Amino acid sequence: MREAAGYAAVARTMLTSRRKMEQFFPGLFADPARDMLLDLFVAAEEGRELSVTSCCIAAMVPPTTALRWLAVLKQQGMVLEEPDLRDRRQKLLRLSSHARAQMRSFIDAVDPI
Repeated sequence: MREAAGYAAVARTMLTSRRKMEQFFPGLFADPARDMLLDLFVAAEEGRELSVTSCCIAAMVPPTTALRWLAVLKQQGMVLEEPDLRDRRQKLLRLSSHARAQMRSFIDAVDPI
C-alpha cells in the first residue's frame, strides 16, 4: 500500500512533466482541470491548504479560464471551497474525499507499485 508521501511524489512528478512539456511546446497542451486536480491532490497528501489564487496559478492558463474550470470541478463535487479563517479576503480549496480517492486510484493505475 502506497503512503501519502508516495502519492504526492508521483503527482508532483506528473506536474513537473507537464511544466517541462510546456517549455518545449508552449501553448499546445493546456489542461487546467488536470493541473488543478494534481495540485490540489499534492496539497492534500502533504496536509497543506491551497487558495483559489494558488490553484489558478497552477493551471497555467489565464485567470478567467482557470476560474471557469474551477467552477466545473466544484459543480461536479470534486473540489470544495471554504473561507480562509486567517485571511477573510481569500477562499481555500480542497479535494472532496471522493475526488481524492479517485486520484489515488488513478495514480495506482498509471504507476503501479
